[in-house]
Amino acid sequence: MELIKISPTKLKIMLSQADVKKYDLAVSDGKAISGNGALRTILADVKEKCGFDAVGARVFVQYYEGIDGGCEMFITKLAGEGAPRGGGAEENGRSEMNNAQPKKRYAERYDSGYIVYSFSALGDLLATCRCLDVSGYSGDSRAYVIKDKCRYYLVLDRETYFAAENNGVKCTSAYFYVLTEHGRLICTQAVGKLASLA
Repeated sequence: MELIKISPTKLKIMLSQADVKKYDLAVSDGKAISGNGALRTILADVKEKCGFDAVGARVFVQYYEGIDGGCEMFITKLAGEGAPRGGGAEENGRSEMNNAQPKKRYAERYDSGYIVYSFSALGDLLATCRCLDVSGYSGDSRAYVIKDKCRYYLVLDRETYFAAENNGVKCTSAYFYVLTEHGRLICTQAVGKLASLA
């Protein structure tokens, strides 16, 4: 099981084929994943591993089967009346959410709280990491790549002018979710790890 804590209310869970078998996580019979006891077990294990506590909470679950027999899940904790019906799940991209639910209830899902910069060249991202490292940056930092777009991304917890100096373009905060779903994580603590490569 691999975990990426996207925000205080959203978590990405990656399960291998062995993990799926271990948790007996079968959703191909048409049942909602929220009705599967495996989800409760997974949430309990997640709480123990990284402190993300969704046990007993109302959650929105996105479930995607992998071609290798594994899967990816995105767990979003919801508050009060903003929770979806039917146990709060979305399986294989099919939402069970109440369509009448006001959209503003979900607006907070799209603000990741992170600052995302896009680069067309890896060297520019590395140079930005070097500048940040020299300046003493000690916050969270992650590097991603989306090969189809030939773009590199640096995710930080605050803005920096170093990115603009190195041809970086600031993306919307919500783009962080695109990266976690479609990008490949190069590394966490990117500033410290990549600075020496510049």
